[in-house]
Amino acid sequence: MTTIDDFSDELDKQILECGNWIVGTYVSLASKSGKIDAIKEGNQIVRALKGLLGDKNLLPRFEPAIKLIESTYCMNEYKKRDPLVKDAAKTLQLSGKTDLTQDNIMYYVKKLPTILAQKCSDTEAKAFLTYLLFIGRNVGEAAGEKGSDGKVSDVEKKALKEIADAFGVDMIPDDLMK
Repeated sequence: MTTIDDFSDELDKQILECGNWIVGTYVSLASKSGKIDAIKEGNQIVRALKGLLGDKNLLPRFEPAIKLIESTYCMNEYKKRDPLVKDAAKTLQLSGKTDLTQDNIMYYVKKLPTILAQKCSDTEAKAFLTYLLFIGRNVGEAAGEKGSDGKVSDVEKKALKEIADAFGVDMIPDDLMK
């Protein structure tokens, strides 16, 4: 099974390690509150990780990529209870894309499948990308704006669809959501 240590390029590692933040921020920036939500909802990323770790029924759904998920820096940061934002900022600085815009964040979203393809099997990569969509959906559900389903707003659903399309995976199944 692939872990973060299997990747050698520093920027690629940073992007993988902050995948949770990248997806969560893209979804947050779609809402009316934009950048405010992107910062505020960073806490939802940590809550989603905690929920994932504690759910014996949900965790196996991501099993093919569990070693990669567990080895990513954001997961380690969650365990140490350190903030994610400083590490996400480091990723932005390494690549030179420092403006917090959907276009800049989409740059990272689109890089994730390419980075994963370097070392991961197709099954591992799909499981990891589906896990990131799960995090993004949780961030959307945490926002104050609600959509027609009473959970995720229409603009956040659109953002999730854009992420899924960039990842080349189906939208996250409803049975993964509580």
